[in-house]
Amino acid sequence: MRRLKNALQAGTLVGVAWGFSLAAPSIASANAPTELGGINVDGYCVSLGFASVTLIKGGVVGPNFAYDNWFCVDSSGGTHPVSMERACKAQYTGNAVVALASDPNSAFSWDCYAAGNAKNN
Repeated sequence: MRRLKNALQAGTLVGVAWGFSLAAPSIASANAPTELGGINVDGYCVSLGFASVTLIKGGVVGPNFAYDNWFCVDSSGGTHPVSMERACKAQYTGNAVVALASDPNSAFSWDCYAAGNAKNN
């Protein structure tokens, strides 16, 4: 273990001398996503011809309630899963958009972000 520690320290010193570092890159970048705002899920469902929207898990907060919870409801009461990514793209047209939930346990934690140079699915 001591040899590994010494080798890492020596490698770091050599790297610094040659102008590079073995340190992890910064998480923040110039192309970080920019928040656009929330998602009007009901408006999205209605725009697709559905009657309304529902939370199929029966609530807003609970284990993983941000995921697989939002469903559009048709006029017969049938449910259809909502793609939050597609809802963002429909609401914020003209942008490369991604949908992110800030809290996996809250259905209302979704926001849309301009993706910058990130690749979209």
